[in-house]
Amino acid sequence: GVALSWITALTVVPAGLIIVPARRRSSVHPDPTPAVARHLTNFNLTHQRLFLFGGSALAIISFAAATNIDVSTNVLQNFAAASSIRQNFDRIGSTFAGTVPMRVLIRSDNAEAFKNPKNLKKISELQTWLKEQSEVGGSYSLVDYIGLLHQAIVPDASQESKIPSSTRLTNHLLLLGGGADLNRFADASFANTLVHVRVKTASTSALLSLTNRIETRLAALPPPLSAEDT
Repeated sequence: GVALSWITALTVVPAGLIIVPARRRSSVHPDPTPAVARHLTNFNLTHQRLFLFGGSALAIISFAAATNIDVSTNVLQNFAAASSIRQNFDRIGSTFAGTVPMRVLIRSDNAEAFKNPKNLKKISELQTWLKEQSEVGGSYSLVDYIGLLHQAIVPDASQESKIPSSTRLTNHLLLLGGGADLNRFADASFANTLVHVRVKTASTSALLSLTNRIETRLAALPPPLSAEDT
């Protein structure tokens, strides 16, 4: 836009001044612009080095300051800390372990892969890592679902033992207690599973930072497991 304005000022405007006849100005109210322009011109010519060095220094400082710009969108910052919207956001976040949902999709090439205790343990380790991230309020997965069934059907099982000892035991638990809610965590073949993550911030820069860390962590999953976050 600036370049086009400059080109127009050098081409279209002079051509227009030649084609369109100028009107003679009244001498009753003389235009002060030429006198002001003359003084400005003399001042600029007298202080050329000041403008050159000052402008260069200002440009360097501006480029250095531009590196500190935080590119982010956080709509909550549009409201005062005492506003009901901010308070309700915080209240919902504390009640539901976060207001912004994220999903981690974990895939496998094998059917019933996520009935295997080995793969369930990998999901549990991922959830432990997620809880260590400051932006994450909580996470819920097939491991939690099966763990509840395990504690309900096998009361003598350890409270810390969410993961069954075998694929066969997992099948028994799901056969006895599995319901429609199971569709939120796994597909019918148990070759794909979802980890539901609740995030406590609405800042896009914080979400991007968290997403990058999650992607790095997901890349460490052993084959044939692969994952992505959404």
